[in-house]
Amino acid sequence: MTSSCSRRLLRRAILALVLGSPLASHVARADIQLGASSLRATSRARVDPNTTEKVDMVENVPDPGTLHGVFVQATASDSAVISESVNTTGQVEVTAPDAFVVHLTTMRSGTDDTADEPGGVYTGLVTFELAFLALGDGTLTVGESVTFTRPNTGTFTPLGLSLESGALHDTRPIEVPFDDTSGTGGKPEAFTIQNGRGYLLRIDILMSGATSDVSQAESWDAVFTVQLPPVAPLGTSTTTTTTITAPTTTTTLAPLCPFATPGACAPKGLSRSIARRLKQGCTLADRAGTASESRATKLRKRSDAKLLGACRATSKAGAKGKLSAECMSAVLGALGTHCGG
Repeated sequence: MTSSCSRRLLRRAILALVLGSPLASHVARADIQLGASSLRATSRARVDPNTTEKVDMVENVPDPGTLHGVFVQATASDSAVISESVNTTGQVEVTAPDAFVVHLTTMRSGTDDTADEPGGVYTGLVTFELAFLALGDGTLTVGESVTFTRPNTGTFTPLGLSLESGALHDTRPIEVPFDDTSGTGGKPEAFTIQNGRGYLLRIDILMSGATSDVSQAESWDAVFTVQLPPVAPLGTSTTTTTTITAPTTTTTLAPLCPFATPGACAPKGLSRSIARRLKQGCTLADRAGTASESRATKLRKRSDAKLLGACRATSKAGAKGKLSAECMSAVLGALGTHCGG
């Protein structure tokens, strides 16, 4: 047991050194309850006068209450007298129950055979979002590592890092050397979270512009190492566990069925979209109870999809301050395994 304990302490110490924060700050952090997360990528390239346009979008949305590795990629290209291509990639790698790495890249390249030809318009966007509920006061830390090549110098970077809670928006600038067109940058960031508040962590790269010289390459490669407070399973009170419960399938009615708005959501109640999903999910589940076996299986799948949608909508509404933390926790907790808890 002593050896196992030592290994855990050593692992935490290594994580603390990587993030540039003391070990004590990790041990003292309060628990959080995970909500919905998503990873998206889009690309577009357009060259005149021979114009083609392509928009690729890939979405990977884990079940609410879970965190697992995901990957997305989108590529757009255009060929004419001059040509350009845009590639966007996002990846999430879970390194511990309460730690993960977000790797985002955007790249643009091209050729310019005729200097007098018009230039190209391009966009590349990769976005990661994670909603969670704070079960106590604590700290969320993010380590940054950016490698870049750009056509112009300056203070502007296309990278974004923010933590939102209702009307509160804590946005941190991603710093790279002012006078360099290539190099590295980034620094550790620490966000304070408060008990009972819903939060939305957002990390993205938005590369866009128009140029008459598409041969000037641009690329941004950013790695964000995120250390969360210990993660508590959905539907539980504050706890010291760091276990993430895997999503399960259930064929029983959710605690909110038959549909009823939790008392914690009074007096405003739930939004129409959330209430509609809950009601539809409960109705489908009720019909499955009296249907034939084959029909019941189909109805349960449709019911689970509606209730999962209610979980995701509830998590996002709570993170944006449209639902109180108590209401959000009550709905997610009542839906239980339908939210992946």
